[in-house]
Amino acid sequence: MKVIETSAGAVYIQYNLRFLARDPDFALLQEMRRWKMNGIKTVLIPEVEALSLRDRIQTILKAEGFLIKTIPDNERFETMDLSVLDTIDHRPAIFLCNPETAELIEPAVAELLRRRQGITVRQALEWMHPETEQGSHQESRGTSDSPITGASNGHPQSQDVARASSTTAPAEHVPETGTESITDSARTRSGEPDAEAVDSTAKSHATAETRTQAQPEIREAPAVKKEAPADSKSTASPALEAVPVSDGGAGAPVAPVAVKESRISIRVKLIGIISGLLIASLTGMIFLATYFFRTDTERRIQETNLSITSVIGQKILSEVENFKYRAVLAVTGDEAEDAENSVQLGPVSSIRDERPTQIRSIPAERKNVFLKNNDSVLYLGVVSRDNLSLKYEDEIFNEAALQNRGLDTQQIKSQLPVYAEEFLPSTAGATLVKNISPALRTPVVALSFPLEGHPGQAVILFIDSRKFTESFEGTQSEETEIYMVDGDGKIIAHGETDLILSAQSMRDVPIVQFMLESKVNSQVSRYDYNGETYLGSFKKLDLGSLGIISVVKEQVAMAQVYQTQRRNFIIMGIVLILSVLVVYFYARSLSIPLRQLVGATQQIEEGQYEFALKPKTRDEVGVLTSSFLKMASGLQERERMKDAFGKFVNKEIAEKALKGEIKLGGEKKHSAVFFSDLRGFTAMSETMEPEEVVEYLNEYFSAMVACVDETRGVVDKFIGDAIMATWGAVVSHGNDTENAVNGALRMRAALIELNVRNRERGKPIARFGCGINSGPVISGQIGSEQKLEFTVIGDTVNLASRIEALNKPFGTDILISTDSYEEVKDIFNVEQMPAIKVKGKEKPQTIYFVLGRKDDPNCPGSLDEVRKMADIEVKGKGPTGDVVESEGEEKYEILEG
Repeated sequence: MKVIETSAGAVYIQYNLRFLARDPDFALLQEMRRWKMNGIKTVLIPEVEALSLRDRIQTILKAEGFLIKTIPDNERFETMDLSVLDTIDHRPAIFLCNPETAELIEPAVAELLRRRQGITVRQALEWMHPETEQGSHQESRGTSDSPITGASNGHPQSQDVARASSTTAPAEHVPETGTESITDSARTRSGEPDAEAVDSTAKSHATAETRTQAQPEIREAPAVKKEAPADSKSTASPALEAVPVSDGGAGAPVAPVAVKESRISIRVKLIGIISGLLIASLTGMIFLATYFFRTDTERRIQETNLSITSVIGQKILSEVENFKYRAVLAVTGDEAEDAENSVQLGPVSSIRDERPTQIRSIPAERKNVFLKNNDSVLYLGVVSRDNLSLKYEDEIFNEAALQNRGLDTQQIKSQLPVYAEEFLPSTAGATLVKNISPALRTPVVALSFPLEGHPGQAVILFIDSRKFTESFEGTQSEETEIYMVDGDGKIIAHGETDLILSAQSMRDVPIVQFMLESKVNSQVSRYDYNGETYLGSFKKLDLGSLGIISVVKEQVAMAQVYQTQRRNFIIMGIVLILSVLVVYFYARSLSIPLRQLVGATQQIEEGQYEFALKPKTRDEVGVLTSSFLKMASGLQERERMKDAFGKFVNKEIAEKALKGEIKLGGEKKHSAVFFSDLRGFTAMSETMEPEEVVEYLNEYFSAMVACVDETRGVVDKFIGDAIMATWGAVVSHGNDTENAVNGALRMRAALIELNVRNRERGKPIARFGCGINSGPVISGQIGSEQKLEFTVIGDTVNLASRIEALNKPFGTDILISTDSYEEVKDIFNVEQMPAIKVKGKEKPQTIYFVLGRKDDPNCPGSLDEVRKMADIEVKGKGPTGDVVESEGEEKYEILEG
């Protein structure tokens, strides 16, 4: 046995599990005596060994009161479930294994040492293997080219490695299988900080820092995207939207704080204030009285239960000792009396040497005396140990008692081989109690105990379990349930015979589970089981791991407490009702005007500014009503102005202007600029009445503006039949160019749908062209002192207008610039058009035609397919068609590719 002394109890390691498993009834019992002397209560076994462990060993360990815990197997130390150590942090414990599985317990031993001593896992491993550390030091001193000394020599190199190891996961110190891992483990234990270990530790630390910083970087991504240059190729996710933050200027208005409407009216509040003192005082008095009454009652009940279990336990022990005494007297005659007298007559050893060491039979006269005086004993047998089996030397059958219980001798004999293995430990000194009622179908308990003075022999008794149940009488009330269980939680004695006959397991009852796991002999507990609360206590007996349980339902035990509490609440309710009735009529005259005012406020929130409300009094409530009506009139006027303003300016801009969030002058931003134009509108308007032209344009603009709004864009202005819109000029959403192209594709679909209706109504077919460019713009209020307009200006805007005009010669409907293409090339399918030379630009510009989204299964495959869908007319057979008409100043030149 290896012993490691710690500040919180010794840690024991024993490597002879296989030897103990060969003969658990002898070798294990001998070892358990040593364990008990050292205060060990918990045995820890590797999981791989526990799975192949014989049930016999577990039965003996549990019978002797030991708690068995398994150590989970895992290659990685940091993922091991070491919660088994939580129960033994401050108690002696033994780790039981075989030599070949010793490595499996090292992580658990090291973790236990780390907890108790406050050291690192590496230092714990060195503590476990001092011989390896010493050997490493000797080898280091004998080798001239060794650059690093051991960890225990005090050199700074070892301390640095120890500090690095303490910051990483404990897995760095657990050796894996294989020759190389064993060498690394020995090097670690001896204190050598090899290069790979240090590098692995540094990498682990860096990985932990990277994971810690990953989440803040994701949150900052929208801000970085907002400051990106125009040629940036990355596109932020729509979920990462940039939120505008107020600059906190003196002129910025403070947004009102939204207040959730209370469900409690003024009337109720007044009633509550008046009656609050009564409620507080009465409720406090009731709960305090109930609490103290309940606490005192619970304490008395727990003390009574504990006393009951102690008394019954003494009765049970006395009854068992009585049975044992009678049985020994029947088997050995007056040996017990002679042995007692031998203490006075002379040396014990000399007297014992003269006596036989084995009992082979019981005289007939002793049998008759035993049967006459023990009508509760159904069977007595004297057994001897024969290797791993029992040899029955002599037996006594109480045939009269068997007949009274509907049994015979053959039934008893048939059960003896079944439970032979259960009785075998008694030949090595263990006392066991077993409920064998299920096999005999009558309440019977088997008691086996060693025969003192006769090594290797034991006595087996079959006793009517109702003899133990009689011990409960006189101490058990109607409300209290008392029963006795064995070390496995199974019923030994109970007031209900059915539970005894079925050997009902009570292990799932919390009080029984608590008793089996507890280290104390007696305790009280309050627990919940099957939806009810119980008050229970237990008493462990120094006999075969038996325990006495006494429980009572809290609802029954506290019936008087709850009845008093209910009566007090009834009294409080009566007093409260009277108080409310008195206050109600007083509060009604004050609360009704305030409720009307609240109703008018809700109407204003819904946009209704006209309501029948007049001041009825001249007090503070009347003055408040008059001021409220004036405020409602002003809000109505402001809302009318806002509605009129919103029809001429984008609602988002109007809202910001009213809140004072739009800065005076210009502001440089990265934006996507959009231009569209209705083709052939001049010729179309000549064939239509003015009213029809206005109706046609309004229907067209309504469909197009809806597409802009749905993609988070802002309509800048209408220029005749043309539309100018921007994305990111007011608020950037991180993917403005993508939103602009999505808006153009939606316009294409909306225009196709609009043309279907135009054909049905006999109206002209609408065709349009769109141009999109992305880049820096100046966004802000531009104009004169008399009139300002929110718009965007810059070279980006001019190029977008030029691109829109190219749709006519190219025979297309949606064109984007190179800058826009670089931002969305991974999202949309495009076709490259011939380069153009724009007025004011030195370098040729490459233009791209947008087919559709790459993730759209219905995306057109070619320019010709789009022309057919959108009714785009093209003259000529070239890739760009012919110029339909040429008017005004030449602003671009198409370079043939």
